[in-house]
Amino acid sequence: MTPKSKQRTSIKLKLFTVIFIPFFLIGCGQTPEEALEKGFLFYDEGSKVEAYPYLDKAYKSGIEHPELITRLAFCRIAIDKDPSSAIVLLQEGVVKFPNYAPIYDLLGLIAQQYGETEENSNLQQAIYFARKAIELDPDDFEFMSNLASYLFLAGDMDSSLVYFQRAHELNTANEETVKRIRQLERIISQKDSN
Repeated sequence: MTPKSKQRTSIKLKLFTVIFIPFFLIGCGQTPEEALEKGFLFYDEGSKVEAYPYLDKAYKSGIEHPELITRLAFCRIAIDKDPSSAIVLLQEGVVKFPNYAPIYDLLGLIAQQYGETEENSNLQQAIYFARKAIELDPDDFEFMSNLASYLFLAGDMDSSLVYFQRAHELNTANEETVKRIRQLERIISQKDSN
């Protein structure tokens, strides 16, 4: 075998590996609904990397489902490290599903982690989105905890305490919430005594 033919064989093998194997792994004859179901299954098991191609296939096939958008956006952040494409996806989700609270919650997380930090604009955006999520679903522990955390980071200790207390009412077993409440009570107490 000549060096040139070895090179062609190597290129063909790489093409096969890069193009065809992933195609078969996500199921060449799989319907979008099956891809959605399999993607959700992997995601729920904590296998975001395995879920990602199935969720992407379902979305690109035209399935409109608010949880698909949220999960796919999370994968784009966690796996691709691409908050910009996740934001575009979530903005589309807000238009299609304006009353779906998890979309706003994820937008808040992205704003807090990746947003412009000048004058705390990222925290202000995160607070805005967290409030919107709570407005739509006031009984969600995670949404309540996220808002409390953003308020804490923004320096609004009194409001943070109120929302951590509400979060605790929603989930009394969460030890982290109890720690945060005690911490905030001490901070506020010290501030008031000065």
